[in-house]
Formats: sequence, structure tokens, C-alpha cells
Amino acid sequence: MNITPQTLSEGYDGLQERSKFDVNFVLLTVSAGVICALGFKMNSDSVIVGAMVVAPLLHPLICAGATSYKRKWNAVAHALATFAMGFVVATLAAIVINLLYRTTFQSEITARLSGWAGAIFLSRYFRFQSERTRSFRRKFTRRSPASQFLWH
Repeated sequence: MNITPQTLSEGYDGLQERSKFDVNFVLLTVSAGVICALGFKMNSDSVIVGAMVVAPLLHPLICAGATSYKRKWNAVAHALATFAMGFVVATLAAIVINLLYRTTFQSEITARLSGWAGAIFLSRYFRFQSERTRSFRRKFTRRSPASQFLWH
């Protein structure tokens, strides 16, 4: 497949069209923010990844990279501004969902984000180390009668 200047121009135009801050962009960004917030509430990594799939925030970044190659700085600024506004819209949607539906339990994901990551990590680390020590003791404290003379 040969790439002609016409197909390149159409590709750049398509990227700039998809990175506009319009109603479709806002609706997809809000829905992605809501899905992501619910994923945090449910402690579900796959729902959070699904929110990333729905979010249209990658199009402005691709447009910024492509138009910076062509040195169209006005289009780069427009694409980055669209990304920044989309990020703010998604964050505000997630905050609204968080305020409307409070959780009464501490999930692992929100614990990591709220600063409890150290406590969770340390408790898991020490539990893992104690299990390793227990299995090490079981493994190496039983000596065969033939090897008793080596240990004394």
C-alpha cells in the first residue's frame, strides 16, 4: 500500500476532526469518567480498563503528535487544549459519582490512591515473609539421620 500526499492530508484532517471539543467528545468523556468511578467503587480493574477504551482522550494526543510533525503549532495547541478540557470533564464526572455514591468499605484500589498503599503493602509483605520463613523452617529443620554428623 502506497501512501500518497492526498491520503496523508486526509489522515491529518481526520485526526483534527476527531480531536475537536464537541458534544460527542464531551459525552464520551463523561461516560468514561462515570465508568471509571464505578470501576473504583466496585474494585474492578477490568471496568477501569473499559473506561480507558471508551475515553476519546487518545485522539487529541495523537493529533498533537502528528501536527507537531507538520509544524502546525496552532493545531497542536488546539489538540492539547482539547485533551486538558476532556481530562477536567472526566475528573469532574468521577468526583460527582464519588459524591453521589459513597462506599462504606475500603477497596484495594482506593486504598492505594488514598495513601493506605504502604500499610496494605507492608501487611502483605510481612505475611508473605512469614509464610516463606515457615516453609523454610519446615524444609531445612528435618534432617536425615545420615546427615546428622554434618550439622554437629
